[in-house]
Amino acid sequence: MQSIPRARKRSSHLVVVLAAGACLLAMLAACHVTPYWRTLPAWVQRAYIPMFDNQTAEPGLEELLTNAFIEEILADGRVESVQKSKCDVVVRVSIMDYAEAPSSFSDDDIESAREITLGLKLELFDPKDPEVAIATTPKIEVVSIYHSERRSVSSLLHVDALERLGQQAGRQLVHSLITQMEMVEE
Repeated sequence: MQSIPRARKRSSHLVVVLAAGACLLAMLAACHVTPYWRTLPAWVQRAYIPMFDNQTAEPGLEELLTNAFIEEILADGRVESVQKSKCDVVVRVSIMDYAEAPSSFSDDDIESAREITLGLKLELFDPKDPEVAIATTPKIEVVSIYHSERRSVSSLLHVDALERLGQQAGRQLVHSLITQMEMVEE
């Protein structure tokens, strides 16, 4: 008679272990990274990237952001950066907006953090017809906040903050180029 309660105990433990295992398996299955779908046409393998068009009053942004974008294109590897004569598309980026503003203040009313915001427009053009865009992305907004209080050891110089913003913008532009292109209907 003692074997019947033991069998029930074993079976109830087995049910609990199986249920816990099923829950763990379901959680692990949900943890995979889902890649973004490539919306850039498959025939686009090589791109020419001219200097960005800076439509803001902030000087030097075009060179900083163009170089950062090309570095991120090379690091990503899905699209090759080439000369204009060898390209499938011309990638044009316009710097539409640039704004800087204090983000927070210390107790003694000294700026402790600063926010930089960029608005970018990315378009693809046929190298044979550079006047008509064949694809575009929604407006890309890049926001970076850095610690600007000079009295602090962790402060960042404005030049370094712009470089970090450039790297962040380059990554966001590559992501938009690969996964957020919308073909322009003729």
